[in-house]
Order: sequence, then structure tokens, then C-alpha cells
Amino acid sequence: MRCQPLRRALGILEGALSDIILTILASVTASSVASAVIVWLSKTWITERVKSSIKHEYDLKLESYKAKVEIEKTAAIENIKSALKDSTFKRELRFSMLHGKRSEVISDLHAHLQDTIMFLRHYYDASCSHGDFDKLNESTLKLSNFLRVNRLFLPDDIEVKVDDLCDKILDSSQLEKDINFDVEDEIKPLFSAIKKEMKKLLDDDI
Repeated sequence: MRCQPLRRALGILEGALSDIILTILASVTASSVASAVIVWLSKTWITERVKSSIKHEYDLKLESYKAKVEIEKTAAIENIKSALKDSTFKRELRFSMLHGKRSEVISDLHAHLQDTIMFLRHYYDASCSHGDFDKLNESTLKLSNFLRVNRLFLPDDIEVKVDDLCDKILDSSQLEKDINFDVEDEIKPLFSAIKKEMKKLLDDDI
């Protein structure tokens, strides 16, 4: 009879211990789960933070690179434009200078021809017995030398006509023999060609 209370007490104690153990185990399990969750959340958060930081840094570098490329591209385009403008300006300047030089040469050629034709007319003047050939020869030599230096600026047809005229005049024996030499017939086509070329140059300037 005395053992029954003891057994009952031991039973109660065992039950209490079991509850305590279960509670402890539950607490440990819950704590482990919570710890695992916390660790997982921490890792996830850190990973996302790292990814976000890397992405942010990458975006900044990408934007910086794009801006640098855009600046370099703009600079390259401006350099090309500047070079093209410079090239165009130089080409236009050369053309303008060449155009001006051609006008000057044709104008000077006309003046030289006027002098030579004047002496040629005097030479064939009916009132003279073959005028001063020396002056005619000197004027023709000047015309011929002028042509030699400035051929580059003259049209081919004018160059050929002036050459032929100079050759005929400088051949004194031919001049003396050719009593039918018609000055006007010789110079009209030449002056007509010069006038046409000068008019063409003036029209280009308009």
C-alpha cells in the first residue's frame, strides 16, 4: 500500500519529464528551423544585394562607356565634317584661282593679239610696201612666248589657231610671197573663239 503513492509520484514525475523533454526537443527543432530559415534568408538577401550592387556598377560602367563612345563618335564626325569642309574649301579655292587665272590669260591673249594684228595690218597696208617687219616679228614673238607659257589655261582650238597664226607671221619669206594673205579672214575665227570663251567664263561667274 505504501508503494502505490510512490509509484504514482514516479509516474507523475516521468510524465513531467517527458513533457519537459518534448518541449525542449520542440524548442530545439523550432530553433533549428528558425536558424535555417534565418540563414537561408540571410544568404538570399546577401546574394540579391551582391547582384544588385554588381548590376548597378555594371549599369554605371555601361552608361559611362556609352557616353564615351558617343563623345568619340561625335568628335570623329565633326573631324570628318571639318576635313570635308576644308577639302571642299581648298578645292573651291583652287577652282576659283584657276578660273581667275584662265580669265586673266584669255584677256592678256586678246591684248597680245590686238598688238600683233595691228602690226600685221600695217605690214599689209596697201599704202606701204611691206611695213616694218621687225616690229611685227617682235610682237609675234611675244605672243608666241605668251602662248607657250600659258597653254594650260587655253582651250585647244584657240591654242591651235594662235599657233598657226604665229607660224605664218614668223615665216617672213612666206609673208612676202603670200600677197593674197587676208588678215581679216585669219583673225576673225580666232577673235570669235576668244570672245566665245571669255563669254563662257563670265557666264560661269554669274
